[in-house]
Amino acid sequence: MQHCSPAGHCVKDYIKYWEMWNEGNLTAFLTGTETQLYDMFKPVIPIIRNNIPGSMISTPPVSGGDATWMMNWMALENANGRLSDYFGIHNYMDNAPVQRLRVLQSRLKTKNANGWTTTPWTNTETNYDHIMFTCSTQFTLEDCRGQFVKWHVLQYA
Repeated sequence: MQHCSPAGHCVKDYIKYWEMWNEGNLTAFLTGTETQLYDMFKPVIPIIRNNIPGSMISTPPVSGGDATWMMNWMALENANGRLSDYFGIHNYMDNAPVQRLRVLQSRLKTKNANGWTTTPWTNTETNYDHIMFTCSTQFTLEDCRGQFVKWHVLQYA
């Protein structure tokens, strides 16, 4: 966090948003428990905040909207001290934007049901689908572009 290049480009000037972990509910990324991840990051967060004023910390987003994993994570933060400034999610457009919005709404209900109603959220990872990262061949290129724009507008709204 204190690194600067010889040209004077410093990490603190470029990186303000921090995601604690990528998809901790998948054993490909984390083989430990939510509690182990929390314990690992609890001492790190003050270091980030002290070195990078205005830094923002995301919850570890989950893959597939794993509500149980996220509820466990939020319970840890509620009981042991908040580490996160916002609720991070990963949500891909596996089908039409309006249909996918229902999945997003479900994730936000999980957030709000656990006492995080005033906590902002953001989708920190998205694309067409989570496997091929391309729009379905059933659509024209113009339709795909339109759907992607619609997807982002719907999330912003």
